[in-house]
Amino acid sequence: MKAIGMLVIIWGHAFPTGLTAYIYSFNFPMFFIVSVYLFKQEASMRIFFKKNLYSLIIPYLLLCLIKDFSHITKYWNNFQELINCPIGILTGFHTFNDAPAAKNLWFVYTLFLLKVIFQISGNKRSNVILLFVAAIVGAVTLSHYNIHLDWAVTNTFSAMPWFMLGYIISSKYNIGFERVVSRIKDKKYFAIATFAILTTLLLFISAYNGEVRMFKGYYGHSIILFLIFGLIGTISIFMLSVSLDSIRSKAVQIISIGTMVILEFHRDLYHPFGKIVNNISDGIVSEGLLSLTASAIVLLLFIPIIMILQKIFPIILGKRKIPTNE
Repeated sequence: MKAIGMLVIIWGHAFPTGLTAYIYSFNFPMFFIVSVYLFKQEASMRIFFKKNLYSLIIPYLLLCLIKDFSHITKYWNNFQELINCPIGILTGFHTFNDAPAAKNLWFVYTLFLLKVIFQISGNKRSNVILLFVAAIVGAVTLSHYNIHLDWAVTNTFSAMPWFMLGYIISSKYNIGFERVVSRIKDKKYFAIATFAILTTLLLFISAYNGEVRMFKGYYGHSIILFLIFGLIGTISIFMLSVSLDSIRSKAVQIISIGTMVILEFHRDLYHPFGKIVNNISDGIVSEGLLSLTASAIVLLLFIPIIMILQKIFPIILGKRKIPTNE
């Protein structure tokens, strides 16, 4: 599901005409659910930070610095301009005073903050309910006053419900969830049909919620529609993923351990393909299909990059290893 989710995120950043409302209605909500699925509270904050230091914090800092390297070298002798970059990275801004900062890795910063909140709060039902209510109130309040900062901290409000959903499924209903997955695997045609129906439905109704841009805290016209549409899109991709579960290729495993690298640099790789798509597409349908194909090619191009990084620079992948087939 992570690999398909990454494909959808790349496709979303291609901004295909007529499809952006559909893609953005669920792409990052789905990724928050998937990313938190294996999260568990640690025995102490010390263990928690040690674990996340290598899996999230160090890769985040390294990838941001590499991404922003050209800006750093350009303004190396201008302290006032130069300092904007590290400040933005450390505080989780997408950009800071027009200087590049976290950029696409705002997602990682927000994910880490959510993990900290859940590590501190515990898993009591009352705490979970309180966090959910606080997140909804916070998101609605920011939207009401038109406060839309490209800041990972404020994005925790709109991201919290999706984090909570993934956490609840994995921690409270893991066994039941596995049973559901097992049953769906036995009914692949049902899963594919469900994916097709839900995708078609979301294509037609997603525009009713307007613009969704989670990196700025935009959830559209309605927080309720944001939650409903995000859930529909996530379920549709889940159904597709389960139906394709028998295809356990090494490529999918490689993509899964390199999602942070892909997230940070996919727009750079897509740029030349985007020019080709714009030149040869002659309508909404062709643009959508061509941009999806180009996104898939970009995703595949990351496979050798991730394999090389895993051998020579594993810390940038959070020391994650490519699973063997043995």
